[in-house]
Amino acid sequence: MGNFIGANSLPILGTGLNSSYELTFQAGFTEVGSTTAGGAVANFGLAPTQTVNFFNIYYDTNMNANALAGTGYGDGDLVLSAIVTGNSTVFAVINPAPTALDQFGTNDYPGYYSITGTGGGSLSADVTGLNQARNFFNNATLASLIVELAFNTSNVLPFQQVDPSGSVVDKAIALSLFTATDCDAAGIGASGQLAGGGCYINGLANPGTTDQSDFLFQADANQSFTVRTTVPEPGSLVLLGGGLLAAGASRKQRKAI
Repeated sequence: MGNFIGANSLPILGTGLNSSYELTFQAGFTEVGSTTAGGAVANFGLAPTQTVNFFNIYYDTNMNANALAGTGYGDGDLVLSAIVTGNSTVFAVINPAPTALDQFGTNDYPGYYSITGTGGGSLSADVTGLNQARNFFNNATLASLIVELAFNTSNVLPFQQVDPSGSVVDKAIALSLFTATDCDAAGIGASGQLAGGGCYINGLANPGTTDQSDFLFQADANQSFTVRTTVPEPGSLVLLGGGLLAAGASRKQRKAI
């Protein structure tokens, strides 16, 4: 979390956030995807069977979150836990031509390329646990939950405002690994291949194999908490515009982009 924002849309100062503690978020759930003809648009929904399903918020006085390494997000005190109950997202390819995956400051992924695209969507989840030691939820309880959680995000490629992570939810990222002879410095595949087909392309499996490749994307998010006096369904929360944020914790096959 970058900062708290008040009802006047201005930062709330003096909370100690990111000076004495940090708030981090981890999520993972299982999705199924389909693509339009040519793969220009991918649609994702929650899989009928969930092999991974969680949404956690942590409070940590050891401010060790590292975007490039992808570490330090799942430690400290667990202040909220939830399970995802619904998801509908979309990701559209704007330009399939290969471009550098990491365009934020120094390129920490030289030789790795990505398509250009954008996406978003919505997801919902049920609260399964609260830790009131830090009182972030105004003494709410699971029996009478009075906190509404809204989550809005846009998902884009390539990375321009943050570094791609080397791991997600403690799982090392596995991108396609081609030989240097398959790709030139401009990201163009060797003779006879489609443009970019022989490069380290984000989300594409090695050609001629059944290997899987992780699909990394940048998620720009804002989060809001609203105290309510009535609760239609105790224990329920809504995450709006969740998009593909949690999907970044799951591996996608070639057909999923």
